[in-house]
Parts: sequence; structure tokens; C-alpha cells
Amino acid sequence: MAIGTSVARTRTEEGSVVLELAGDDPRGELRVDALLVATGRVPNTDRLATAAGLELDDEGFIQTDEYLRTNVDGVWALGDIVASISSSTAPTSRPPTSRTTC
Repeated sequence: MAIGTSVARTRTEEGSVVLELAGDDPRGELRVDALLVATGRVPNTDRLATAAGLELDDEGFIQTDEYLRTNVDGVWALGDIVASISSSTAPTSRPPTSRTTC
């Protein structure tokens, strides 16, 4: 979708979801396999940090080192609960097997 475009209506048609577009997108509609609607969320890092003993920065992100280790032994953090991550700060080795969960 183009910037300045919104979804005016949705409908299902022949196993697809059709988005009727309003705004700057010249296509008029967009046909997709699935539609995920996110209505918002509230971060809970404050409760997580309290329960696990994790340190937060001034903005509420979990503090990590260059290997994404937290101040709690055996606990790593990544994703939107840490201030920033790039491929250059990703862990170079896996955590010990005894502490790895999937």
C-alpha cells in the first residue's frame, strides 16, 4: 500500500481477503491471502523486570550487553524489549544448552 492510503472496507472473495483502498494508492484494492489486525498493545517490561530482577533503562527497555545478556545470569533479551538490535550486536554463540529453551 502507498503512504497516505487507508483501508475503507474488507471482504472475502474466492478464498482471499480483498482490501478496498482509499487515498493515494491507485490500485483501488489489494487482494491478500490473510489479514492480521493489530489493535495495539501495552508493554509489560516493568512487571517482567520486577518479577525477574532485570534492570531497565530510563525508557523502560531491558538493559543488555553486546551479547544480549541481561544482569540476571542465564537470561538473554532481544526484540522490542531491548533498546536496539542489529546484526552487528547479535550473539556470536548460543547460550549454554542447559539454559536454552525453544
